[in-house]
Amino acid sequence: MANLAVVVAPEGANVVFGRWRETLGVCSPFVLVHQKSNNLHKAGAGMRVIGIDPGLRNLGWGIILVQGSRLSHVANGVCRSDGADLAQRLLSLHAQLTLVIAQYAPDTAAVEQTFVNKDGAATLKLGQARGIAMLVPAQAGLPVGEYAPNTVKKTVVGVGHAAKAQVDHMVRMQLPGVEIANADAADALAIAICHAHHAKSAGVLAAAVQKASA
Repeated sequence: MANLAVVVAPEGANVVFGRWRETLGVCSPFVLVHQKSNNLHKAGAGMRVIGIDPGLRNLGWGIILVQGSRLSHVANGVCRSDGADLAQRLLSLHAQLTLVIAQYAPDTAAVEQTFVNKDGAATLKLGQARGIAMLVPAQAGLPVGEYAPNTVKKTVVGVGHAAKAQVDHMVRMQLPGVEIANADAADALAIAICHAHHAKSAGVLAAAVQKASA
């Protein structure tokens, strides 16, 4: 089994990708939580947004459906890196996130920005994981938005320095009945919600400018 990549599918069945090792390396199992059908959404059914919370050990992701002012949960989970060295761990994150995007076909993506802290080595590694988080959706042809942590918190909670518990609570409030894999997935859903609000504001502004210039 060491040469196989195992994905925990929504229905609970294990799907084994035997040839992934040759092209993408070994991927560790990743948690995947869903509440809706994972079939590709139909055109005109709304906009799917994937939010990604970068992390070298655990990379959180969350997908929501935006229909006008209504937000609903599609799926969320966490990709857990695996490998003997940094390159293999990054490769495993790339492979897992690629599977997520292929399965749920989001229309746009958003990634949290990384800031330099006192631990330069840790910041560098996080930045490399963030590169994977931006590369995978870009490879799928998705536009990728970037948001500072304080912007995400202010958009979702109303306070730029909100605690993780407050973010989790407000995500559950805006997506009633959602089951969240862990704190990383909660942050990813918050990033998706933030992107949805900013995209909506940008759309309203663009429509106003177009109307004024007509």
